[in-house]
Amino acid sequence: MDVLLIFAGPEFRYQPNAVCINTPDGQRQIYGYRGNVRKGDSYVIWRRTVDALNTWNSTSNETHARKRRVLNYAFSEPAIRAAEPFIHTNIDRWIKLLGQHKREGREWSGPIDMSPQTSYLVFDILGDLCFGKCFDMKEPGSELKDVPEMLTGYIKALAPVRNHRLCWVCANTPRLLGRHGSPFGYGSSLEAWTN
Repeated sequence: MDVLLIFAGPEFRYQPNAVCINTPDGQRQIYGYRGNVRKGDSYVIWRRTVDALNTWNSTSNETHARKRRVLNYAFSEPAIRAAEPFIHTNIDRWIKLLGQHKREGREWSGPIDMSPQTSYLVFDILGDLCFGKCFDMKEPGSELKDVPEMLTGYIKALAPVRNHRLCWVCANTPRLLGRHGSPFGYGSSLEAWTN
């Protein structure tokens, strides 16, 4: 992809159904209110049931917009500013803990694998913001330190599966058989099948 960016520039189509937009404006172009982009069908596998839609797994722009309106307050400027103290508290504690790795009589610590350390920090911040309580993963002796690695393994295991055509069939079988929504052959089920 990096080679293509050099030759083709910051915006180009690299597959018939995929584009690369690598500009500061890209986030707004893709995910903004007027973005003319639809999520891929691979998000369907993350639904617990056919009708269990949320802002993450809905592929319909209309459904996503309706659900996103409910969350807009959480991402407003005042709400983000209100979250800053929680973020700063966690980061300050994290920096203090990283400073404890310093060896006696030395100015610098030994090498530290920062990947898991930042994962612990992110989980603690999210716990504080979403649940009102920090998970304390960054603290020494935390029993939750395996959680980020387990989640990453789960996602890696499902990645090849979610991109397979069979996933779409499995996720939509109840709808195609008429148990949810319209009966097979009428309305959106037929349209979904032919797309």
